Amino acid sequence: MIKFKYFSKKSIILILCLVILCSIQACTACTAVYVGPDASDDGSVIVARSNDYPAVWANHIEVTPAVENQPGRVMPVSEYGSVKTEIPANTYQYTSTPYMDSTVAATGYSHDAAAATNEKGVAMTMSVTAYPNSAALRADPLISGGICEDAAVDLVICQSGTAREGVNVLCGIIDRYGSSESNIAFIVDQNEAWYIEMYTGHQYAAVKLPRDKVAVFGNEFSLEYLSDYEDHIISKGLFSLAEQRGFAVHGKNNEINLFHTYSGNQKTTDYSHRRTWIGHHILAPSKFSAEYNHNTMYPLCFTPDKKVSLQDVSQLMRNRFEGTKYSPDETGNTDIRVIGTDTALSAHIIQVFSNLPAEMSCVSWVSSGPQVYGVFVPVSNDCIYVGGAYGANQPASQKNVFDINYPYYLFKDICSRCLGPSNYKTYGEPVKDFWYKSESNMFISMSRVLSAAAKMTDKNSRANYITSYCNDMMGKAFETGKEIRQIIQNGVPPRNLNLDASKFSVVPAVPGDHSTEIIIKTTDLVKVYRNGTQFYATIMDGEGKYVPRGAVVTFSVCGVLYNRVVGENGLVKININLNPRNYNIMTYYGGASAMNAIDVLPTLISRNLVKHYMNDSQFFIKLVDGQENPSAGKVISMNINGVFYDRTTNQDGIAKLNIRLIPGKYILTATDPNTGLMMSYIITVLPILTASDMKMTYLDGSQFKVKVVDGHGNPKDNVSVIFNINGVFYNRTTDASGVARLNINLMPGEYIITSEYETARVSNIITIMAKD
Repeated sequence: MIKFKYFSKKSIILILCLVILCSIQACTACTAVYVGPDASDDGSVIVARSNDYPAVWANHIEVTPAVENQPGRVMPVSEYGSVKTEIPANTYQYTSTPYMDSTVAATGYSHDAAAATNEKGVAMTMSVTAYPNSAALRADPLISGGICEDAAVDLVICQSGTAREGVNVLCGIIDRYGSSESNIAFIVDQNEAWYIEMYTGHQYAAVKLPRDKVAVFGNEFSLEYLSDYEDHIISKGLFSLAEQRGFAVHGKNNEINLFHTYSGNQKTTDYSHRRTWIGHHILAPSKFSAEYNHNTMYPLCFTPDKKVSLQDVSQLMRNRFEGTKYSPDETGNTDIRVIGTDTALSAHIIQVFSNLPAEMSCVSWVSSGPQVYGVFVPVSNDCIYVGGAYGANQPASQKNVFDINYPYYLFKDICSRCLGPSNYKTYGEPVKDFWYKSESNMFISMSRVLSAAAKMTDKNSRANYITSYCNDMMGKAFETGKEIRQIIQNGVPPRNLNLDASKFSVVPAVPGDHSTEIIIKTTDLVKVYRNGTQFYATIMDGEGKYVPRGAVVTFSVCGVLYNRVVGENGLVKININLNPRNYNIMTYYGGASAMNAIDVLPTLISRNLVKHYMNDSQFFIKLVDGQENPSAGKVISMNINGVFYDRTTNQDGIAKLNIRLIPGKYILTATDPNTGLMMSYIITVLPILTASDMKMTYLDGSQFKVKVVDGHGNPKDNVSVIFNINGVFYNRTTDASGVARLNINLMPGEYIITSEYETARVSNIITIMAKD
């Protein structure tokens, strides 16, 4: 959500300068996702967006009631409300995620619904800011008083009974008032999903998205050819303006390419384009390379490699380029713009189900504050109200007050404590892991709530049932967030948070029917490899009674199902004989489920070793028993390239091995004599003598250089290096930088040069080309 605004015609040159500046500046903006119903794993259509801006602007969740027979009402069109337009006498109920009154008082902006779903099953999210080119803006400048993102969602969602009607409402407002911004929006319902690009003051294009495709994009336009889509709605002058003003770009079959006409490669920035790439690569790795390419045109719609789940989208919305050279957490490069940014004001994932009644067909999963270390909580379009902290609206009198009694501020605070190279592994990863489990439980329990609610015949009872569940989940999420903040504030690095994620799996009983609620009580498990610790679950019915002895509970680990029988007091257990690493375990009974983490710790403890050739660094490995106590006097077998070395542990359970290998990478495999556990580590031996092949022209004065370092990688000066070329030896001494140089005055040809220092040796090729 970059604020790119109207300027008067007198300032048109300033517009063009700002367009260029805004396209490269390192400020924060939004990322969006679309998953068609035939591409999702549950048949829902999914749209998601992060609402990003580098400011502290608090938001909450709100239910706006329907209004009947009240003509003469108006709503804002422009950013500060100076331009208003009439709305129908009858408007629909809708849920949304607007700014609090305190934020409106501090900024002067409208409340901005941001993401909304109404009682007709229509959902809208806006905006992802994008950038038109200067030629398009010269031809059709942005309009003061035109539609802006802060006003658009409320205006459209309150009066649209279908997605197509919503597109017509939005485009009709642009036709009448113009647009003050260049934006992208999604409007979807149970039957259709529409994508709208708003380019300039009056030009726009909307297309109906395919059901079997997905889309992911940062702050950039992506729509190319209208002929690629089943249906479209466009502005009257979309093509004629471009043709008449000379900036139209034609492509396949001489059709106008909208991307190159209204935006183009000159507007492509790594800031936005890299987020588009990672979304394509994650959802379709077989089609899109693991290497980012600035010049690749990533298509708006593409086919995913597999069905996409709600969990897939929630994790994509948190992506920080993990495992790539762009990861700020792993590289320390904080200039990289990620999807899961700490400057997110909020984020949301909206599901629309075609198989449910329209008034309960939409679920908004809302993260108030940065989603990267926050949690998505459910809000149904059938909710009557949102209570508790998530529904609370900080008053205007408290503008600029940072108060963690509101979810936005709480999760903003947690995020700030989890970021940074020193914090993200210590605190950030346990927090993300816990919310992953909690959300997994909520995703399952919400689907069961919707299934139960769909069978209810009384609409009021159904709405109350869904409202109660959503508010319960929000309350638990907020209270758990406060616990997490306290754990971090205490400064004790947790191996895991030791909090109960199973509470998010509770499916409330349908009124008058206690059979629908099953309570599964579990806790995460940390155990040492092959010790006797087991995983336990306690199963109770909706009345708090233990399920009967002999009931069968199913556990799932790594896709393998295990059935176990309940004993006394609803207790069921399973042995864990897994290799060391982290696992998720699912517990299933009576339609309920719970997810937990299992962390199996190794009995062999060591780390990869990086050392320089022939220095004194050794490989150390510790052996512990099933209670993590040192195991002394035991022989550990270590295997490097098929050569075995036996070493005995000392009183601290530690064995060590000298490494006298030539430079290169090796795999060391150690075996626990007690349990047979085998663990592998990488040994990297760095050279102390380095040089590169050289190409030169005959007698051009080039020198061959070799560098010598000591066992710690520091330059070694004033030592002798021997060069050997065709059996002729030359001695040269290194300088203060550890570099020895040899003048090359050989005839044209190819030579092998060998450099030697003590026992280190390296060979290179010198290629000498004749002069022209």
